[in-house]
Amino acid sequence: MNGYFLGYSFQVAETRYAGFFVIFCDHDKSAQLQKELPGATLKVRYKLSDSNVSYLADRQDPRFGWQGAGQNPEYLNQAPAFDLEGAVRK
Repeated sequence: MNGYFLGYSFQVAETRYAGFFVIFCDHDKSAQLQKELPGATLKVRYKLSDSNVSYLADRQDPRFGWQGAGQNPEYLNQAPAFDLEGAVRK
């Protein structure tokens, strides 16, 4: 799969949580996103009864390009290993 995997973190009360998503794109768009998205603000929604369950509020954010973003577990299972713990500690 051609895509760019990106993690995010958010805070509810005093606790930080994290999640990740994939943007389907070619190598050039991936290189552009690697420069533009880290540290950017994204809108995230979470389940009030379990803040560990979250998702992107706008999968068609214009920064993602026409492809949009996805959080389907089938796609996310193909993500390379990366450390969301670091995102949660910030």
